[in-house]
Amino acid sequence: MERDVNEEMDSLLEGVWWITVWVFSGHDLQPISTGGRLLALVGFVQGLLIATYLIALVAAFSIRGGRVLTRDHRGHVIICGWNYQGKLIVDELKKAQSASPLDFVIVTVQPVPSDVGKICEVIEEDPTQHSGLERAGIRQAKSVIVLTDPTAPATEADARAIMTILAVNNLNKKVHTTVQIMNSDISRVHLEDADVDEIISLDRLAAGLIVASAVSPGVTRIVDELMDFNKGKEFYTLDAPTVVIGKDFKEVAIALLQRGPILIGVEPGSVDRPPKGMSTRHKPKHEREGILINPRPYKIGNKDTLFVIASSPSQLRHAVDTLNF
Repeated sequence: MERDVNEEMDSLLEGVWWITVWVFSGHDLQPISTGGRLLALVGFVQGLLIATYLIALVAAFSIRGGRVLTRDHRGHVIICGWNYQGKLIVDELKKAQSASPLDFVIVTVQPVPSDVGKICEVIEEDPTQHSGLERAGIRQAKSVIVLTDPTAPATEADARAIMTILAVNNLNKKVHTTVQIMNSDISRVHLEDADVDEIISLDRLAAGLIVASAVSPGVTRIVDELMDFNKGKEFYTLDAPTVVIGKDFKEVAIALLQRGPILIGVEPGSVDRPPKGMSTRHKPKHEREGILINPRPYKIGNKDTLFVIASSPSQLRHAVDTLNF
């Protein structure tokens, strides 16, 4: 179109080049034919659309913690709620990622620090409702952590924790659940009825550590070291490997210690546990808890769970792989 009337644009490539220069630099060279101007206008609009798309893409990437689209989470951890301990929990989960891949999602209506939102997906919904849990991939989750709200009255905060667990179990009865509570005397019974796997009683735990430090100074430093990932050693659990089945606990403990890890306890797989949805609180204490610390004598069974202290998952795997009796 421009070839016959504009000597500066004597080919298609020259036309594209000069139109690009004109659009982005304001150079005074412009198409002068009607067709050339229409094509330049189309190119200008397309450039605007592409620029708008790229800006939206960058914004979505930043808002969603470095992810353009919501990921299909599997085998991940869901944090329900948010409190002053949330940042510390996220930091520990990040440390755990260095040992093995671990994805996590936060579901809360509470404000979450912007730096946390950059490293994981944050779903701004009520965790007591199914919609937020579904968006977080509750049916494919490995574990759920429910954080209490220390700014609310203890009874109210624990009631919300119970409601959250009921919603979680309604969608996925197999997911492992850990719940913070503030009033262990009242709420523990209801959470056991709701079939929570592990209960962290802030009142009882804090009181126990304070007493332990007073009676045996230095105990809290050991607990702190074991609770901090990538700092010394941590607690791990594993299903009893075939090589240790039928062996005495002491014999296995010595064999592991020679390779680094420390075997401290076992949960017998023979303990008669009720199906999901049935309460355990009416069973005898030894059947409810079932964890034996340094038992002697004790033969390890094929469904037992071992509790071990090790410096890393790789050290534990190597120790187990090299066991030979």
